[in-house]
Amino acid sequence: NELATEHLYELSVGRADSGRFSGRIGQNFATIESIDKAVSLLPHLGITEEKRRTEKLRLRNLAIAAMSLVDLRKEREHDIGRSPAITLDAEHRTLAQGDGKGNITIRPIDSGQPNVILSGRGTPARWVQFSDDRAFLLAKYFFANPHDSRLALWDVKGGHLVFQVEDDLSRAVAALSPNCHQVAVGRKRGTIDILSLADGSLMESIPTGFDPTHIVFDSTGTRLACATNRKIQVWSLGNTSPDAELTMQATVSQLAWNSKHQILAAGSSTGHLVVWHDNKFRLPAWELESHRGSAVVRLAIHPEGKLLVSGGWDDFVRVNDLTTQQQVLRIDSGELMHCGFSRDGRGIAYTNKQKVG
Repeated sequence: NELATEHLYELSVGRADSGRFSGRIGQNFATIESIDKAVSLLPHLGITEEKRRTEKLRLRNLAIAAMSLVDLRKEREHDIGRSPAITLDAEHRTLAQGDGKGNITIRPIDSGQPNVILSGRGTPARWVQFSDDRAFLLAKYFFANPHDSRLALWDVKGGHLVFQVEDDLSRAVAALSPNCHQVAVGRKRGTIDILSLADGSLMESIPTGFDPTHIVFDSTGTRLACATNRKIQVWSLGNTSPDAELTMQATVSQLAWNSKHQILAAGSSTGHLVVWHDNKFRLPAWELESHRGSAVVRLAIHPEGKLLVSGGWDDFVRVNDLTTQQQVLRIDSGELMHCGFSRDGRGIAYTNKQKVG
């Protein structure tokens, strides 16, 4: 039926055109599928050759536009059972998962068989982080009193404790350096101590003047940013004063830094994202209300500086284009525990308390 074919053709073209602006996972793939369908129907339309050439050009332009879309296709998803602490390595191949007894299991994402079990001491880990080379795992433990906390660094391959930090901690805020040589630990006395990963020895102490809520190293491991309340400080290791002091409109809830592309990003308790685009941190390049009043709890910058991924208490992971300052994808994540880009920038992974996606 010629009329039905024409209707199906226009429907496919319409889907291809509107799908580019959906902001949903699969927008690129769905658009291409709609274009392919339209291409298969084009020879069967009762139109002139001149009109057919016009339609071919229309479809070609839609395909070119679709190629520029940021998109994801769900590769795999795994149910992992409820856990108080979960993280992934930089390659998105290995999972670390805590249990209620303080044990931490390390295993491939697609396997139920553990490679290593780090034996706990009865207190569950509440936060875990792999070093970039996956040689170490940093774990944070809270006891009955939330201000009574402990940090432990584990040797992943050997399955043994390297060292632990218990004194002068309140929030037990810490960050591993990308160079895999050191860890930064926030202290109640108003300093950040830089400790050697080899044995926990003190390498230097940074006089921030406050107990930080967040710490992040730059891509080289030679600078770090830290925050408390609405204040952010940027430090070069070895210096006695900060390189920059920044102020947010709301409490800082997350930090991310890609110094290779001169991008520092902060998320706030009100769901705003703020991005600085140079190493002198003058005025922010842009600010966006991404999570609509819900705190930003996870934040990461694409390895090539193209995208910013954030997770919030609104149970969504959102991907923003750092050039256009527009949201390009939204993922329904549930109660988020981790999200980030893979090292090669080709994938995004997230975990909630029961699932890895």
